[in-house]
Amino acid sequence: MIRRPPRSTQSRSSAASDVYKRQILYAATSLEKKLEEVILLYFFGILKEPNPKRDFFANEVLKASDLTFSYKKELVHKILNESKIINGKGKDSLQKGLKEIMKWRNAFAHGTLQHDNISGCFIRYYSSGNKVLKLSDDFWESVESTFKECHEILGSAIKKLSEG
Repeated sequence: MIRRPPRSTQSRSSAASDVYKRQILYAATSLEKKLEEVILLYFFGILKEPNPKRDFFANEVLKASDLTFSYKKELVHKILNESKIINGKGKDSLQKGLKEIMKWRNAFAHGTLQHDNISGCFIRYYSSGNKVLKLSDDFWESVESTFKECHEILGSAIKKLSEG
């Protein structure tokens, strides 16, 4: 669960700001691992005995920096279309959620956390132009619900792929 930063967070260098930045990045990384698990299960099934080809694929392909979060997201979408294990609404929610998570992850990874007495906490980042993301209670509620929904949908896909 992602905790909201206190309204007193003063700057991007404050300890509290760093904690919330790490929470977003950790949550995005945990979802990326679930994406990788879906990919591995689809192509190799459940690991019943040592499988050097699976290990090679997991370590050399899935962990390669060239295989981005964005590409893993698209590959899982294709897998879900092909396997038909998640319905249309679930697939659409997952795609939309992962797109938002990717945006938040990039904003927190590369942006600057700031605070002022009028606007409160916000992050400035660049994504096809300068952007500002207000870190309001509504934002944190959206973050929490989006991560939870994506986690549940990917968990369901993993379960169904594991069952064969």
